[in-house]
Amino acid sequence: MKIIFSVALCALFSLYISGKSVKDEKKSPATAATAVAEDLVKVEGISLARDGGDGKPGEASTKFVTTDVPIHCLVTLNSNNPATVKMNFVAASANGLKPETVLLTVSFKTNGKQTGVRFNASPGEGNLWAAGKYRVDIFIDGRKDASAYFEIQKTNRELSKEAKGDNPKPTKPNEAVISEEENEEPSYNPGSAKGNRKSKAARRNSKNNKKPHPRWEN
Repeated sequence: MKIIFSVALCALFSLYISGKSVKDEKKSPATAATAVAEDLVKVEGISLARDGGDGKPGEASTKFVTTDVPIHCLVTLNSNNPATVKMNFVAASANGLKPETVLLTVSFKTNGKQTGVRFNASPGEGNLWAAGKYRVDIFIDGRKDASAYFEIQKTNRELSKEAKGDNPKPTKPNEAVISEEENEEPSYNPGSAKGNRKSKAARRNSKNNKKPHPRWEN
């Protein structure tokens, strides 16, 4: 009788252990999904700023004027895990441009030490922004994660010229440029070469006037 009771008790104990293992196995995928979600790099914040005059961000704002060149975009991340951060600079509704025109696309891959990325954007050498409504779309590892909206307004001087009937031409999309690597000069793409020939002195001055680069922050 004791032997039968011991065998039954061992069988019950084995069944309990087996059932517990199955239950734990069922929880494993959820646990793994939670771990993946915790490691997922996301945007914590986006800040837009005027240039401070030294190539670094100055006053943060959501309202700019056409002469605010460049415009800085600071992206704060929730983690320093390596990730590819991409920014699309979009003219949602701007003078002389088609709605939702993507003026700039630039990306940077963090190396596991950065918790933020800083981009800057310029409409091209000697050009102004087209007045209107804009936004930046931020993608993390290919997925759209966040957006920030802002407005670029005409300066008082432009408004005065318009009142006199002198309307300046808006910036063309293919004249917008951005440098993609640190310590690399911006690569300008002014479109057609027609009418853009410069003297040697002008080219020398252009080389000496370095544009700000996109940088990243720890």
